[in-house]
Amino acid sequence: STKSGHDRTLLISSFRLVHATTYSCILNHRSNMSTVYPVVLETPINTPQEVQRVTVTKDATNGSPSLTVSWTAIPGSEITYTVWYSKSSGTISEPPSEASTVAGITRTSTTLSGLEEYTEYYIWVAAVSSYGQGYYSARVSETTYTAPDPPTDLLIYP
Repeated sequence: STKSGHDRTLLISSFRLVHATTYSCILNHRSNMSTVYPVVLETPINTPQEVQRVTVTKDATNGSPSLTVSWTAIPGSEITYTVWYSKSSGTISEPPSEASTVAGITRTSTTLSGLEEYTEYYIWVAAVSSYGQGYYSARVSETTYTAPDPPTDLLIYP
């Protein structure tokens, strides 16, 4: 912005600033070193970063196939996560519109249950903050299975 014909825009490009953070600094006027201008700088408010290191493990306890999805936590306060899963592969970076979702997850893992046996599921995760949803994670996939029933009528011979 300008005031009285003087440019009052400050460009800071050589520092590694953190998004959604307020910084304070003091500037001296060029023609009068005794004049001090307090300045407050705010970096842009961004959505959370992309979720990384998504892993999937399969389970078939109680004869019902399930998948446990885990990922690395995203820094920031009040971050929740949403998981999308589908039998359709979508793209590497975005789930198909018909994908099922589990939203409002506050931990770094969740279990998807009630899945079909011997079916490949494609999974994406995204972090969500009050500023919106971050980018989807890269797609991961896993195939469910059902554990066999325990054996019955066992005969043990000496």
